[in-house]
Amino acid sequence: MSDGKVSEDSILTPENRWEIMKAFLHEKGLVRQHLDSFNKFVTLWIKEIVRELGHVETNQPGVYVEFLDIKVGEPEFKEIEGNRIALTPMVARIRNLTYAAPMTLTVALYENGIEVTKQEVPLGDLPVMVRSEIDPTSRLSKDELIKIGEDWRDPGGYFIVNGSEKVIVTQEDLAHNRVFVDYAKEGSNMTHTAKVISASPGYRVPIILD
Repeated sequence: MSDGKVSEDSILTPENRWEIMKAFLHEKGLVRQHLDSFNKFVTLWIKEIVRELGHVETNQPGVYVEFLDIKVGEPEFKEIEGNRIALTPMVARIRNLTYAAPMTLTVALYENGIEVTKQEVPLGDLPVMVRSEIDPTSRLSKDELIKIGEDWRDPGGYFIVNGSEKVIVTQEDLAHNRVFVDYAKEGSNMTHTAKVISASPGYRVPIILD
């Protein structure tokens, strides 16, 4: 490209595009975007949300509750007798259960700036994406997966809710906190427009400048 024009050699042919697509799917698979997004959520985003909330004031002056940390355990379910039993994806499918893990929040009670007590509070159960970082089956070998009734070729990337496999439909969206500049619509007094999706934990709003 010497005079500002794109040479024919630099243009991808349909055959080239198919080869690139095959290489991408071979390396990433069809569900990598689901797994990456969920892994980021459970390892980073929920902690940022807790950090963003910070603490809660009480009706008593000088007394407040501070949120310290949030943890997600391993998948389990509660029997009628009250016992909690380790859960696998296959058991969840067969028994029409939700493949989920308990979440706990560590909180501390402060009075006049002095910590009075600290404890872990149950928040509920979080559905676990199959083969994600918090799914124990993601760390099992081929033989171990077969032993518990799992298909070792299953890439995961879905949830099991009441025994049914559920997948979140992928949506295309603009990257957060980045400015995108485009030509204005034909007939407009403006020459360009700028758009940014301003986002932080628990907050998201689009901003458009003409």
